[in-house]
Amino acid sequence: MDNIRRQGCECYIPKYRERVVVGRNQRIEWRIRSLFPGYIFVQIDGVWRWLTGTYGVSGVIQIGERPAPLPARVVPALKGREDPDGYIILPGTAQLPRFSKGARVRVKEGPFQGYLGSIHQGSTVHERVAVLLDLLGRRVPVLIGEESLENAA
Repeated sequence: MDNIRRQGCECYIPKYRERVVVGRNQRIEWRIRSLFPGYIFVQIDGVWRWLTGTYGVSGVIQIGERPAPLPARVVPALKGREDPDGYIILPGTAQLPRFSKGARVRVKEGPFQGYLGSIHQGSTVHERVAVLLDLLGRRVPVLIGEESLENAA
């Protein structure tokens, strides 16, 4: 993409975050994926044959002897579905966890309401977070639903 930009063209690769369950403890990780693997959208006006000789470009989708045009509304529609970080939000996908490892939190409901702790481990497949709470003079890991926590800033 950098090689194409150096030639003065606008490029766009729509990407999204994929939620992946990892390991025996079913830890949640987020991976960045291309919405159209192997493809890049390039805005070209006029001469375009140089694109086929650009490092990293294996071909151009063509209709006959000309690059296949993309309706003007496609890229803006994709960009309109991006989150603030620039990733496409796909229907039915979960959002990133609210708390990172080590973050100080307060339990706002349930049997541990009012207790302070820190995030010990990220979300599990059941949307619970391992929180280290100070109980009985020691730090104890407890699984708590993310919706029951708030920042303890």
